[in-house]
Amino acid sequence: MSDQRRMYKARIEYEIDGNGDAWTWAVLTNKGGDQVPTSDRCDGFPARTSLLRASRTLRWDGPTLTWTSWASKIVPARHKDLTREQRLTRP
Repeated sequence: MSDQRRMYKARIEYEIDGNGDAWTWAVLTNKGGDQVPTSDRCDGFPARTSLLRASRTLRWDGPTLTWTSWASKIVPARHKDLTREQRLTRP
Protein backbone atom coordinates (compact mmCIF):
# COMPACT_ATOMS: atom_id res chain seq x y z
CA MET A 1 0.00 0.00 0.00
CA SER A 2 1.54 3.34 -1.08
CA ASP A 3 1.39 6.61 0.82
CA GLN A 4 -0.34 9.65 -0.70
CA ARG A 5 2.86 10.96 -2.26
CA ARG A 6 3.72 7.49 -3.64
CA MET A 7 7.15 7.78 -2.02
CA TYR A 8 6.80 4.75 0.25
CA LYS A 9 5.16 1.35 0.16
CA ALA A 10 4.00 -0.35 3.33
CA ARG A 11 3.33 -3.94 4.24
CA ILE A 12 2.76 -5.95 7.38
CA GLU A 13 5.02 -8.87 8.13
CA TYR A 14 4.31 -11.52 10.71
CA GLU A 15 5.88 -14.49 12.42
CA ILE A 16 4.86 -17.21 14.83
CA ASP A 17 7.95 -17.97 16.89
CA GLY A 18 9.09 -21.25 18.42
CA ASN A 19 7.05 -20.56 21.57
CA GLY A 20 3.83 -20.18 19.58
CA ASP A 21 3.73 -16.41 20.08
CA ALA A 22 2.67 -14.34 17.08
CA TRP A 23 4.22 -11.01 16.10
CA THR A 24 3.33 -8.37 13.51
CA TRP A 25 5.31 -5.36 12.38
CA ALA A 26 5.16 -2.77 9.63
CA VAL A 27 7.84 -2.44 6.95
CA LEU A 28 8.25 0.65 4.76
CA THR A 29 10.23 0.65 1.51
CA ASN A 30 11.14 3.68 -0.60
CA LYS A 31 10.84 3.98 -4.39
CA GLY A 32 14.23 2.32 -4.82
CA GLY A 33 13.02 -0.71 -2.88
CA ASP A 34 15.26 0.03 0.11
CA GLN A 35 13.78 -0.79 3.49
CA VAL A 36 13.43 2.28 5.67
CA PRO A 37 12.50 2.27 9.36
CA THR A 38 10.27 -0.55 10.52
CA SER A 39 8.00 -0.59 13.53
CA ASP A 40 8.57 -2.49 16.72
CA ARG A 41 7.18 -6.01 16.86
CA CYS A 42 3.66 -6.11 18.28
CA ASP A 43 1.66 -9.00 19.70
CA GLY A 44 -0.55 -10.73 17.18
CA PHE A 45 -3.12 -13.51 17.45
CA PRO A 46 -1.35 -16.80 16.64
CA ALA A 47 -3.50 -17.92 13.70
CA ARG A 48 -2.69 -17.37 10.04
CA THR A 49 -6.14 -15.94 9.27
CA SER A 50 -5.84 -13.35 12.05
CA LEU A 51 -2.36 -12.36 10.94
CA LEU A 52 -3.61 -11.88 7.37
CA ARG A 53 -6.53 -9.86 8.77
CA ALA A 54 -3.99 -7.58 10.47
CA SER A 55 -2.55 -6.85 7.00
CA ARG A 56 -5.97 -5.74 5.80
CA THR A 57 -6.21 -3.12 8.59
CA LEU A 58 -3.21 -1.24 7.12
CA ARG A 59 -4.06 2.43 6.43
CA TRP A 60 -2.26 5.71 5.83
CA ASP A 61 -3.39 8.64 7.98
CA GLY A 62 -1.38 11.46 6.44
CA PRO A 63 2.30 10.65 7.09
CA THR A 64 1.42 7.96 9.64
CA LEU A 65 0.83 4.30 8.89
CA THR A 66 -1.72 2.58 11.16
CA TRP A 67 -2.76 -1.04 11.63
CA THR A 68 -4.28 -3.34 14.23
CA SER A 69 -1.78 -6.02 15.18
CA TRP A 70 -4.23 -8.19 17.19
CA ALA A 71 -6.97 -8.63 14.58
CA SER A 72 -9.06 -11.25 16.35
CA LYS A 73 -12.30 -11.20 18.31
CA ILE A 74 -10.61 -13.37 20.95
CA VAL A 75 -8.73 -11.13 23.38
CA PRO A 76 -7.47 -12.29 26.78
CA ALA A 77 -9.28 -10.37 29.56
CA ARG A 78 -6.11 -8.87 31.01
CA HIS A 79 -4.78 -7.83 27.59
CA LYS A 80 -7.46 -5.48 26.22
CA ASP A 81 -4.71 -3.10 25.03
CA LEU A 82 -3.76 -5.65 22.35
CA THR A 83 -6.49 -4.38 20.03
CA ARG A 84 -5.22 -0.81 19.99
CA GLU A 85 -4.10 0.70 16.73
CA GLN A 86 -0.35 0.59 16.05
CA ARG A 87 1.38 3.55 14.40
CA LEU A 88 4.53 4.19 12.36
CA THR A 89 5.39 7.59 10.90
CA ARG A 90 7.30 7.68 7.63
CA PRO A 91 10.71 9.42 7.57
